[in-house]
Amino acid sequence: MKPSDAAERVRSLAARIEALGPARGPPLGDMTAEEVSDLRRVLALAEYVLEKHQDKEQLRDVLRELVGAMDSSILSIRGLDSEIAELAATAESHLARLRAAQAAMTGSAQHDADV
Repeated sequence: MKPSDAAERVRSLAARIEALGPARGPPLGDMTAEEVSDLRRVLALAEYVLEKHQDKEQLRDVLRELVGAMDSSILSIRGLDSEIAELAATAESHLARLRAAQAAMTGSAQHDADV
């Protein structure tokens, strides 16, 4: 159970005890006023501890989101890196073909000039 859920249950129980007031029924009917007061203190302390840990729960959730965003970024960068490598290889291939075509044209022009 998450601390926030547990804290809500503790608050609900404390509210129910407060609502009973002096006209307590079972199981609180057998308790003295001092015991009920002690129970209220215990519930207040439990609520405090759970709320304290709720901050850690929120921090954990934020960190999970951050790690998720970083994982997505890494995957995106890896995809871009792969795509860039493919495009670079394609560009090199096209450049080689252009150079070959240019060389063929230059050779043809020199051949025509020799004639």
